[in-house]
Amino acid sequence: MSSSATASEVLDVDLDGLLETPTHFPLRLALAEDLLTFVQLKRLDYRRASFLDPRGLPDDALTWQTRLSELHHALPTLERPPRLAYLFHTGFCCSTLLSRCAEISPAVFALREPMSLHNLEVQWAGAGRDWSRAECYAALTTLLALLGRTWSERQTALIKADCTLLVPTLLEYSSAPYVVLYCPAPDFVAAVMSCKARRAWSIGRLRQMIEIARALGSCVPFEIPAQLNAPEAACLIWWWQMWIFREAQKKERARGYFLAAEALLHDPVASLRPLFGLLAAAYPAGGLGVMAARVMSRDAKTPTQLASAASRREKLAAAASVHAEQIDLALQWASRWIGADFQMIGRES
Repeated sequence: MSSSATASEVLDVDLDGLLETPTHFPLRLALAEDLLTFVQLKRLDYRRASFLDPRGLPDDALTWQTRLSELHHALPTLERPPRLAYLFHTGFCCSTLLSRCAEISPAVFALREPMSLHNLEVQWAGAGRDWSRAECYAALTTLLALLGRTWSERQTALIKADCTLLVPTLLEYSSAPYVVLYCPAPDFVAAVMSCKARRAWSIGRLRQMIEIARALGSCVPFEIPAQLNAPEAACLIWWWQMWIFREAQKKERARGYFLAAEALLHDPVASLRPLFGLLAAAYPAGGLGVMAARVMSRDAKTPTQLASAASRREKLAAAASVHAEQIDLALQWASRWIGADFQMIGRES
């Protein structure tokens, strides 16, 4: 990792011109160190990346750092908010695939799960203890200004965000349009149960969400069980996320809609048209079906590999079959613990 001065000399970084293009992407945020790490990226790097974190970036990408507090003062005041849109999602529901389909329109600049935004959500748990809430909000404003940069003025930055607890705050920042991509609870739980890492993640993520929500002053809409297993934790994560999305949709300023993952897989063209309409993004009407089919025929995270709606369904069905008893018990438990709303919330969307 280069020091700020050295990196600026090597990369010839002009902080005053940082808002002009997305060439320097805000990769990692560290509130405790008052640092924001940038990585230099090309247009093709963004399109190739399935995640905007070290997993999806070129090995030889150049990074540099600057003081976050200095950056607040160096960035000029925006004459107008950036053109932002959001892709919120429950997880394990083809959101990466939808974001790649959105790139069919040249008016859409897709950002897939910016690590710095996720950093901020996690670090918000320290608000009021390790740093002030004002610092968190200032960091969010700076990040959104940086994430909203596009290659041309006619583009909209579509942020695929995995920081669900920040959804109300993100939508308060501007009246940005959004789409919520979701899957049914059984599918989400089956995806979690499909591998050991996800099972461990579910319990840790739920605990993390509770800590962040308390720091944000947000509601935790259920009592916390004394003990949880992985499928039960997955049920609560799914329901809590859907609850947040539903509450956001009730707000007068929010402009968005819910899209079922199965609808995307069944008829991608019918799913993409309202998305492009929401974003006011032009697309090749005559060739939309052909271009969508081309994207859908590839694995979203590894586009060099072939895939299909059928193969995606088969993988999920296999996990559901292997863990059928645990999944069923967890869904029954969640229905008793949360009540009828657990069953209804997905159907209402």
